[in-house]
Amino acid sequence: MPLRFEMIVSPDEALIHELAGREAENPFITPAFARGQSLLGFTPCALVLRLGDELQQGCLAFMKKGRLSSSLDIRWLPELPAESPFWPGLVAACKKLGIWDLTICAVTASNDPIPALGPVTFRESGTEYHLSLRGGSTPVPSSSNHRRSLTKAQKGGVTLHRTVAAEAVAAHTGLMEASMDRREARGENVAGSAQQRYYFQMVSAGAGEFFQVRHADGTALSSIFLLRSSAGAYYQSAGTSPQGMSLGASPFLIWNTADTLRKEGVTCFSLGGTTLDNTGLVRFKSGFGAAEVPFLSLGFGLAPAWKRKLRTALRKLRTEPGSILRELFHVDTYMAYASDLPMAPEAEASPGLTVEKLDDQRLRDLCRAQPEFHRQAERIDEFGYNDAWGVLQEGELVHVSWLVTPDHDRLNPERNIRLRDGEVEITHCYTAAAHRGR
Repeated sequence: MPLRFEMIVSPDEALIHELAGREAENPFITPAFARGQSLLGFTPCALVLRLGDELQQGCLAFMKKGRLSSSLDIRWLPELPAESPFWPGLVAACKKLGIWDLTICAVTASNDPIPALGPVTFRESGTEYHLSLRGGSTPVPSSSNHRRSLTKAQKGGVTLHRTVAAEAVAAHTGLMEASMDRREARGENVAGSAQQRYYFQMVSAGAGEFFQVRHADGTALSSIFLLRSSAGAYYQSAGTSPQGMSLGASPFLIWNTADTLRKEGVTCFSLGGTTLDNTGLVRFKSGFGAAEVPFLSLGFGLAPAWKRKLRTALRKLRTEPGSILRELFHVDTYMAYASDLPMAPEAEASPGLTVEKLDDQRLRDLCRAQPEFHRQAERIDEFGYNDAWGVLQEGELVHVSWLVTPDHDRLNPERNIRLRDGEVEITHCYTAAAHRGR
């Protein structure tokens, strides 16, 4: 008997409870999380695989429909093989419901957890940090800085508080903004802003709670918002004030929250994810000794190209009417610098440097070891081909350039050069910051 895919729009709580029982550590598959998303304007959908009438696997997705488009978001995909009937079933269900944009997040160490379901409109990859709480005691942070911060905070007299009170929302978002301002000042990429409505609705639905570190005078120094399931907790967002930073409040908050959760039977505390180029968060989260699990988020455009273009035009007409005229009548002129290779001078030898054609695995391994090159590895999946060449110094990657061939150029949806046979283009060049100007 073959597996059968089903999508149930607005499933009852009994089905969500059944799914939650199979994914006890997953806070994105709970009746409370579904209620919270409903309050935020999303329609919960159950995506399940059945063998006969028996449930085998499943997860929740959240649908939102507007006048110009509709979307479906899968927050935490279960482990599924590429040949699973889940994939064709999902695409067919999306077409039936008129879904334009499909977003899927997979947290797994398996290669290629999400097959190509349509044109890719969004891609983000990185690492999640999962702290196991299955032992008899909470793991001591592996970072010596975190251990010093714990001691410093304890001597400073700070205390841990747990709350779902409405006033905690304002304190949390204020501390988030303080952290964002600090990271932005360091030159980090900070996306988005605090949204109080989200926290009010999720707390009122019972999907999450705040843990906060407070000073002796009652001031909130550091705050974390957790999504909860029966055996899991997910670090959804956090913030710390400058005073809290100086007192070591953030490591104190994470460790003591983990200790509290462990005593209540939580077995997995996810510290959330980050892209590899965000070195500050990578250093902070990895310092607790958590297991590193890759994540991949992909967005697919399922609507026909003309519909997506019409949506973009209508949005611009509403928000930037002048840009439509500029795009209709503006012509961009490019200067292409070309060299006839037989006439080009011989390159001078550079001792210690080697040039190497980088295959997919070699490029991914080098980018994992040197996160500032992460975009180079991501381009393999975006383009569907690999023309990357690397310059290495004693095994360290110092530069990458792509040597795009005519057959690969013809695969690109936008072609500025339009290479002919016998031509190649050097592009997507990046030099490690420490080696620029050399």
